[in-house]
Amino acid sequence: MEQTNKMAMLYAALASAQAEYSPLAKNRTVKIRTRTNGEYEFRYADLEAVFSSTRPALTKHGISFIQTIQPANGRSSLITMLAHKDGGVLTSEIEFSMPQSGDIKDFGAHLTYLRRYAATALLGVAADDDLDQNGEGAGEGDRKPATQQSQNDPAPEKTPTGKPAYSDK
Repeated sequence: MEQTNKMAMLYAALASAQAEYSPLAKNRTVKIRTRTNGEYEFRYADLEAVFSSTRPALTKHGISFIQTIQPANGRSSLITMLAHKDGGVLTSEIEFSMPQSGDIKDFGAHLTYLRRYAATALLGVAADDDLDQNGEGAGEGDRKPATQQSQNDPAPEKTPTGKPAYSDK
């Protein structure tokens, strides 16, 4: 089978699988300290939640998810792949180094973080609250304070995540 057809079949299967993903539960919370000694929290889905949400649909449509670690240019590389039963393969590669501490636990935490980000990018899911570097959600700096909203302005619509919906502007 021609490689173009294999990739087309993978893309079609992936689109079908994405339509069937279960809702992704953001089941973890982390506190982040800012450079100005402030802090904020955000929610995220751990790897198990990402896989639990996506794997049944991927399997149903003949797609396997694979992550391996390979040597690369004196460093390591995290290879993330989606492979279709008919031969199409979509690959992402992230080169990384051992954390400076040299502690294997730091390496494990670093690798888990990279695995989660690579997986969510390739699978097309959002596993984190969408925050800027100050811990504010998308569009929060653009909203009028409540005291400035006129009575004719509707209250911001909430999405299933509890965050305001994006405006049509």
